[in-house]
Amino acid sequence: MQALCLGSLHVTLYINTVNGNMATLIADPLTDPFYYLKHFDFVLSALSNDLEAFLSDSQGQVLSDLMSLPDTSRALFVRLYLRKGNFFRTDKIHYQEIGPLDRALQALVSKGMIKDVTQSRPDLTIRLRTKKELSALGLLKSIPAEIRSREAIDDYLIRATEQMPGADFGIVQLQHRALIDRCQLTFFGNAHQSLADLILTDLGQRSFEHTSLSTTSWRKKSVLDDAALYILFRQFIGAIDEQRKHGLSLGHTPEDLADHLSYLLTCLPGSPEEPLNAQRFHRLVFEGGRLAERLGQTELALAWFDASEHPMNLERKLRILAKRKADSVPHLAKRLLDLTLEASHIKFAERLLNRAAQIAEHTIPLAQYTPQWNELSGFEGPVEHKVIQWLAQEQDIKAVHTENCLLSGLFGVFFWEVIFAPLDGAFFHPYQSAPADLYDQDFYLRREASFESRFDALDGASNRLEVFRRTYQAKAGIQNPFVVWSAIDLPLCEQILNRLAWPALRSLFESMAKNPRQATKGFPDLVVIHEDQIELIEVKGPGDRLQDHQIKWLSELNRVGISSSVMKITR
Repeated sequence: MQALCLGSLHVTLYINTVNGNMATLIADPLTDPFYYLKHFDFVLSALSNDLEAFLSDSQGQVLSDLMSLPDTSRALFVRLYLRKGNFFRTDKIHYQEIGPLDRALQALVSKGMIKDVTQSRPDLTIRLRTKKELSALGLLKSIPAEIRSREAIDDYLIRATEQMPGADFGIVQLQHRALIDRCQLTFFGNAHQSLADLILTDLGQRSFEHTSLSTTSWRKKSVLDDAALYILFRQFIGAIDEQRKHGLSLGHTPEDLADHLSYLLTCLPGSPEEPLNAQRFHRLVFEGGRLAERLGQTELALAWFDASEHPMNLERKLRILAKRKADSVPHLAKRLLDLTLEASHIKFAERLLNRAAQIAEHTIPLAQYTPQWNELSGFEGPVEHKVIQWLAQEQDIKAVHTENCLLSGLFGVFFWEVIFAPLDGAFFHPYQSAPADLYDQDFYLRREASFESRFDALDGASNRLEVFRRTYQAKAGIQNPFVVWSAIDLPLCEQILNRLAWPALRSLFESMAKNPRQATKGFPDLVVIHEDQIELIEVKGPGDRLQDHQIKWLSELNRVGISSSVMKITR
């Protein structure tokens, strides 16, 4: 048991060993009314040794001021932070554990954590009222019929109303949201996780592998400044895209939006060296270029895609230039083949180079038993389940629906230690289900020696099944990017492993290790378990067709000697 003292609140961390892994219970959301505050304090405590590395002196002072406040005031600050927006009506703030608001609010105002804007922002007396309240004041009678969205209604009323309605409630504005966002980003290493992930863990809904944290290149001002900037750019792009979808009603034209997007491109910083920020940069460029394409601005799209040579951006650039029959197409197609492992990219580049397609649907064998659509009418569920029932009843064949879970699950269990190896920058906090660099182009290269060592150990193992069984039982239920525990029970895995030759599995696992993004998609729907072998079948209903990544895996499975086919059901 370990105790931390933050402010006047005493946070106790109960460390429980679960299946040999460390599970941290910060606070029980079912019994502790201040669980959210303890989660907040846990995050700040985890960052406490590095605050000077990623915060300015003034930002550090703000945190110090916040932590000096009484528990109820800090609890109110966290409650408001967890809500949407920065402006709040005081008559809508009710938290039983905090009690009367006046004292908690006054303390927050005194330290600059919130600001009273009741008098300075009269427009909020409209924006923060419900439509029912606005209607009761008679303000909705003059709204033109074409104005429907709440934002448009508010904008119209603020422009058209000479005297804003008085407020019988106070209005406060939360301060320093960006600072807390920065702390959260520093802790999690991404913008999609939040304090809610800690709550789910404490409720027992998620369990994570315990691994050493190593983030030497992450908790630095310059690196986090870049990360925040890329996140902000993506938000701008998202806002422009929303205007594209709804902009005509607000008077925006595609040309206006293209001007905004073009200006963003002129402000775009260069590609960073830090790996996580590099991921953000390449994705940002992709989203900017795709939005330009949707706006019909191909020159602008090319300018965006030129900013990054990541395969996803190179492929989009190549598609535009191919339509123009540009002289650079062959060179760029060869370059794409050098960089990518994505099936659709490979197929596209080979077509541009007039090469025989490695990924072609006609090369995939058809299943030897295929029902007509009307033969499945008496069975229930999705088409895959109907086929399983039909195979059992009409062919006396046992099949299981595993789709993208079976082989990737075997891979995830066999290579558990390699996946969760504590490489620098891979793990930021105890609530990661996968290494941060999982989809980086150098994921395999950074772990090549570890993968090879594990392959060598498994090559010489006379008890591979026992090795798998031990890991499965020790790690069952713990988050792993390749494993869906509900889809791969141990008896099924044992049946599969007893019927698969190790050289075939090794070849598939090598492909997965080198291209993790493709390891969990494209595998056939059904596994048929015969007496001494397995068979994999992709089911396609009427009008459905094989996708490139499905063709790639079906071809690969057949290449290594695992019988795989497509069942095309026609009407």
